[in-house]
Amino acid sequence: MSCDSCHGDRILSLNGKVSDMFAADFKNASYEGYVPHDLGIGGGDYIEMEICLDCGKVQDLLNAEDPEFYTDAKEAAEDD
Repeated sequence: MSCDSCHGDRILSLNGKVSDMFAADFKNASYEGYVPHDLGIGGGDYIEMEICLDCGKVQDLLNAEDPEFYTDAKEAAEDD
């Protein structure tokens, strides 16, 4: 496998079980709980990702959408 950005071959695969103790912050929204599937880094109890050790890019996250927990918080704030 090579990096989708710099084409280096130093790709580190990470896997971790976080149960329901995952936390994330994006712009003005925070989230705690299970890993959201829409982040592209795993889902449920698990984090799974690949990182290029040459350039630092997380693989397969190019042009990722805003996380659902952020868009939900944004919509709730607009409704207030």
